Amino acid sequence: MSNLVLLTAGATVTFEATAGASYEFAVDGASGSMGEAWIQLSLTPRPANDDFARRIVLRGAAPMLSGHNNGATMEPDEPLVDPASQGRSVWWSWTAPASGTVRIGDAWPYCLGVFVGSSVSDLLLVAHGNGAAEFYACAGVTYEIAVADSYGAEGAFNLTFSGLAAPAETISLGSVRLPDGRFQLRVAGVTGQSFAVQASTNLVDWETVAIDTVLGDGAEFLDEDAAHFPVRFYRVLPLDALLSPSRLTLGVAPGAAGGGFGVRILGPPGRPFSLRASSDLVHWQEVNRGWVTGGFFDFLDPDAASLPARFYLVVPLP
Repeated sequence: MSNLVLLTAGATVTFEATAGASYEFAVDGASGSMGEAWIQLSLTPRPANDDFARRIVLRGAAPMLSGHNNGATMEPDEPLVDPASQGRSVWWSWTAPASGTVRIGDAWPYCLGVFVGSSVSDLLLVAHGNGAAEFYACAGVTYEIAVADSYGAEGAFNLTFSGLAAPAETISLGSVRLPDGRFQLRVAGVTGQSFAVQASTNLVDWETVAIDTVLGDGAEFLDEDAAHFPVRFYRVLPLDALLSPSRLTLGVAPGAAGGGFGVRILGPPGRPFSLRASSDLVHWQEVNRGWVTGGFFDFLDPDAASLPARFYLVVPLP
């Protein structure tokens, strides 16, 4: 008896049970009352995306999702979505394919929060609301989305994204190398979308070869120089991502020492960023975050020397 630890107490109690652990229950009469008593146990499994590390990835400009927070819990260091929430949250992750104002809703009466960050302990709140949230999304930025209880409420909900059109993109239909060596590129998008076409021979160095606007159901670009290259790669970028004054770029920091690799982040002073690294271009880990000062920020990656390959990505933070 001396080593018992009280988890909770009351006429009806809720607690998080750990698989394989034994729990002891005691029944006592209120104000000395006596009589028969019975206990009914109901086990509610936690949602698959209860933990931030197990959040579900969403794709596209207007994804739809459904879920529930029955049995959801609050993790250590997890920020509250809203003061009215007890932290019974579930998580999704979404990378904006273009820039623009996005509205996520409606999950009333649940609390909705939009964050940026790579771990549950360093999340920055971008927007929140009761059932819906609206924010300006930056192309390429990954947003972490939480739906949590409002005053303990649990249940199912549906969410929709609206307000953001998918960026222009290349399509295989109509994209072909012509008999004279030129290459015809077909771009699909929404009328009025401006875009830039970039070309490369090594997937590292990219050159802007055209800037255009989608009219109707698409646009065509003819690369007159394609015949001069044995191989030629193409990509399409939203024009705002290419010409934005707040755009961030990566370079090599001069004078790197200490056995690591020096990364230079170039951008406007005061622009917040998240620097991420990967060894396979699939799994990314944040290695630094901060603000650009004086037009650049230098970071020495001490882990680069011990890896055969190291790739870097800079993501602007709102």
